[in-house]
Amino acid sequence: MAKQKYALNPGEKIVFKVSCVRHGFWGAYTHALTITNQSVILEKYGMLNNFKGIERFDYTVINQAIQGEASNGEKQLELYIGSKVEDFALQSGDDNELKVLLMAINDQMGSDAEYYDFNYYQSIVTEAKDTDRILELRAKAQDEAPASGVGGTSLEFAGAAAKNLIRSGDFSAKGLTKAGHLRHTYRS
Repeated sequence: MAKQKYALNPGEKIVFKVSCVRHGFWGAYTHALTITNQSVILEKYGMLNNFKGIERFDYTVINQAIQGEASNGEKQLELYIGSKVEDFALQSGDDNELKVLLMAINDQMGSDAEYYDFNYYQSIVTEAKDTDRILELRAKAQDEAPASGVGGTSLEFAGAAAKNLIRSGDFSAKGLTKAGHLRHTYRS
């Protein structure tokens, strides 16, 4: 079944959207959260992607939006509305996406809301993902870089043993043993 469309209020514009959202602790990750300049809209979907309606949380009734933690340790968005709390979790568990979601809600509830649009928040998410990717690659490169001093990494040992084996040209069992031994005596 195709996704059901709904109309935004006059003057309302979407500034951020996330999918695969769980509403409540026992829910499934089938919903979507749409952040607009007027409200937080929960688009409810069933297990077979069938549209079940929307729930609108206007900024006028939201007291506070914070990052909380579910009883299982999962980070979640918590909207405080009067005496109740609405909680939402992202299936991806992406910390950066949750932070941008929270930022978008708090920005839209503030006085400078008109300065922030969809492209602004998308660029933050993209930059955060790129930064994380760069940090991951940098950490991986440091793990694979030759270590100074005695011992070194197992990758360094294997690389040096392979070089010794190729240099010797002796690919027999004795040559393999000798290549590893040369590496060991070299490091000692």
